[in-house]
Amino acid sequence: MLERVKRAFVRRVRNLVAAEMERHLSMYSDGERARVLSYLDTDSAAATLADRLKRTVSTWGDPRRLHIASSAILNNATLNANSGDITIGDNTIFGHNVSIITGTHPISELGSDRHQFPTSGRDITIGKGVWIATNAVVIGPCTIGDDAVIAAGSIVVGGDVPPGTVYAGVPARLLRRVHPVAGKAQLGQA
Repeated sequence: MLERVKRAFVRRVRNLVAAEMERHLSMYSDGERARVLSYLDTDSAAATLADRLKRTVSTWGDPRRLHIASSAILNNATLNANSGDITIGDNTIFGHNVSIITGTHPISELGSDRHQFPTSGRDITIGKGVWIATNAVVIGPCTIGDDAVIAAGSIVVGGDVPPGTVYAGVPARLLRRVHPVAGKAQLGQA
């Protein structure tokens, strides 16, 4: 069963990529286009592309608003910088499907008026050594202090997360503190 699902996924990725590549390959000769498309029609190419897509960060807004340390690991995060800057410190790691969202929309508006969003003032700063676990969402404005942990599936709704703390839940609340002991972190009560 799992093998059948995997084959179907690879086939779907191959078809999506081939359609997108066809659109972008219009500037190439017919021979070059045929070579690229025939390569994409192999299982190894589709599997490689599927693996890379799983680890691709998607961004929204002006990329100049993203300030990401070279040692940060973001996996396949979504970074929305439409309404503010996003700063991510050294040695910070994200689990899969983390969303960092500066944007918002006015809930009191109706129809197309709700499509408006602020263009500044909702910055998100994530310190050094932070771990934001799988499927967590951070909504700005927000500051997450150094060495903090945001538990899987949690939603941080603005405000500050102090350094060295573990936040969990919806909305995320202080769960406990992280206490370094002889070079290793240890969990303690909040």
